[in-house]
Amino acid sequence: MKRVLSLLNLAFRFNIHLVKKPFSEDGGQTRFLAQYGPERLVPLSAAARRLLPGLEGCVNCGLCDTACGKLDAATRHLFNGPSELAASLTRSLPDYDAIEGHLQAWETCGTCRDCEGICPMEVPLRELLGFAREVLAAILEQTRGS
Repeated sequence: MKRVLSLLNLAFRFNIHLVKKPFSEDGGQTRFLAQYGPERLVPLSAAARRLLPGLEGCVNCGLCDTACGKLDAATRHLFNGPSELAASLTRSLPDYDAIEGHLQAWETCGTCRDCEGICPMEVPLRELLGFAREVLAAILEQTRGS
């Protein structure tokens, strides 16, 4: 009996949600930011949500570092190779603002995609940079708006 009542309650709440959704002005983004903004979590775009699972495939094998032609000439305290990029940017969204200074150094890696060609997990590192820029911009905008 409790299970039936729980399912009926869930169905009732879901129907209320469906009725309210067209009338909400921002699709719940204001409530999301009120709840999670202090933790520096931002809503992801639909494109970023589709891209994220493919970005999280890095197993930190280091093969991408062996293929990186820019690693020897890079400033090591800012750019330690593509493996650092994948490890830093796919682990925790609230920490993206901590890597803001590193994004510029990562941009110097070029567009050769040698690191992507050797990756056994086929992690698209250039797309990862775009994802990082988008999330970081949203975090900075949220921080300024607070």
